[in-house]
Amino acid sequence: MQSIHLPEAGERTIRSDVEVAAVEFSADGSSLSGLCRDNKIRHWDVRSGELKRTVVLEKAEGGIALASTGTIATTGADGAITLWDVQTGERTRQISGAQYRAGRVTASGDRNLVAGGTRSEKNRSETIVHMWDASGKERFAVPSGVGGVSAMAVSPDGATLVASTYDTDVRVWSTRDGELVKLIDEIPVSTFVMRFSPDGKYLAAAGVDKTIYLYDAKTWKLARKLTGQPEMISAMSFSPDGKTIATGGFNELTSKHPVHILLWDFQSGKVLRTMDAPRQVTSTAFSPDGKFVAIADREKVVRLLIVGR
Repeated sequence: MQSIHLPEAGERTIRSDVEVAAVEFSADGSSLSGLCRDNKIRHWDVRSGELKRTVVLEKAEGGIALASTGTIATTGADGAITLWDVQTGERTRQISGAQYRAGRVTASGDRNLVAGGTRSEKNRSETIVHMWDASGKERFAVPSGVGGVSAMAVSPDGATLVASTYDTDVRVWSTRDGELVKLIDEIPVSTFVMRFSPDGKYLAAAGVDKTIYLYDAKTWKLARKLTGQPEMISAMSFSPDGKTIATGGFNELTSKHPVHILLWDFQSGKVLRTMDAPRQVTSTAFSPDGKFVAIADREKVVRLLIVGR
């Protein structure tokens, strides 16, 4: 794994010619990938900041987002969902279009399962969550509240799908058959981001009320809450060892208002470090060795921050 060297200030920037919405490190930590506004993936050398190559995502005229580690999902105008490898830009999976285009898509780490949220054909306010297998066959379609999907996540072992809707409820299903395992209705506001811990033992959910809710992924009981983020939480990630959480803020008035990035100690819930960001944070990503965090906020720059400083 390549070692990254930052200046004593603990922060440096990588410049981009287009706004960057999401970031991810390569497996060896030597390069940083950015999903950009022009539907291209840019790869930079982490040490030098030099642009190594640019990959065009073909026919990505619909929604586009990081779906899971190493995977980008795009939705076409016809509702088709396509998975792309972040590093190579190669198409790895295609799911035929739904009646209505999926508003949010996620995938399992092995890319064998793809989930997406659509509107019901009968009632456009009702949300339906679909799960497709590796062949593109729909495994199940289940109701998921109203208002659309606000966040989704698949557990590291691929056995569990979790989705939140704008009616504030969070639902947990078995990916095998769509059985509803748990309805979590104790979060009083909308959830914008959800992440499983690397070992799959916890689900972290956060959003409007500036709080991280940590759920035991076996019992689905609330284990504890972390508070201290000054703004709504719009981005979140775990360090590879699960010991640190990074969160980014979103001002309720405008995405262009200055906000904060917080690093949390997972066990104690204490804030390790607070940093400024010029506007809404849309993505955070830890380096494979857990020593650095990359930050994207839809500006023409990616910032690298050292953890614990």
